[in-house]
Amino acid sequence: MDKVRLGLVGCGGFMRHRLKQSLCLPEVEVVGMADVAPDQMVETKEKYPEVKDVPEYPSMESMLKAGGLDAVLLATPHKFHCEQVVMGFGAGLHVLVEKPLSCSIAEAQRCIEARDKSGKVGAVSYQRHGLPEFQWIRNKIASQEYGKLLAIGSMLCQDWKKFTTGTWRQVPDISQGGMLNDSGSHIFDIMLWTTGLRPKTVSCILRDRGTPVEVDSVTSVDFEGGAIASVCVMGEAPTWHERHVVTFEGAILTWTDNVLEVQPRDGEKQTIGDWPEATTPDKNFVDSILGRAKPLAPFECGMDVVRITQAAYASAGNGGLPAPF
Repeated sequence: MDKVRLGLVGCGGFMRHRLKQSLCLPEVEVVGMADVAPDQMVETKEKYPEVKDVPEYPSMESMLKAGGLDAVLLATPHKFHCEQVVMGFGAGLHVLVEKPLSCSIAEAQRCIEARDKSGKVGAVSYQRHGLPEFQWIRNKIASQEYGKLLAIGSMLCQDWKKFTTGTWRQVPDISQGGMLNDSGSHIFDIMLWTTGLRPKTVSCILRDRGTPVEVDSVTSVDFEGGAIASVCVMGEAPTWHERHVVTFEGAILTWTDNVLEVQPRDGEKQTIGDWPEATTPDKNFVDSILGRAKPLAPFECGMDVVRITQAAYASAGNGGLPAPF
């Protein structure tokens, strides 16, 4: 195989972001587009004339029936991820799905079982796995170069409430949660992936800020082995901001809006830079299909995020008392 024939499912704004990255890959040929809203496919073709002649379908089912695909890229509302993932594998296709993988632990297990049965590639679009800064942090944690990992503190701020008003993301039955299950999914993911630690208990407080779903949240995590973490996700913030503080016995690492600094216990603060080129989820997916790489964010990562998110919601529903992971 020298070309990956790709079908797009869900052609809204975020698919247009994914499509931009996919069109940069010479091995990718977009051969189908499916969406229940025809205007979304029209807008996508207007923005990307490269796909103006690609056949359009009113559903994923009709696109799969037409055939001619090797893989699908799913960028649909959260509620539909599991069924569409299983459908893709059932058709013998590779599947790249937007976060979260699914909306329950049982659904995540279905996705993993369908992948294993098909023998195809399955991955979640957690782009931070491809960023060299987070790969560097992960390696430092694994090597224990700075001693034992003690704590992680992460914060994500977005004007999420404003830009999701009037969209499916604030419809609980479709979104299956608010910002914590949406943008916050990335923060849970990178915390679990970089540390490799397994939580014991999860405690969470949510605030809906007058919407049908949670907008702001603070989650505390007690890990096996003694490390602790705090994740603050703010969806009514005046600006976009992301920060991670990793505390070891011998140093503190801070990643703030793409700048990574190291403060050793005994020594001067350093800014770490000159990173190699990042790998996008789309490139890693194609490389994995072609046997040149392995998925950077396999479904097991998606399962871990689903598990911790569900524990956070369970805790919040019980007054913030700890819930088991």
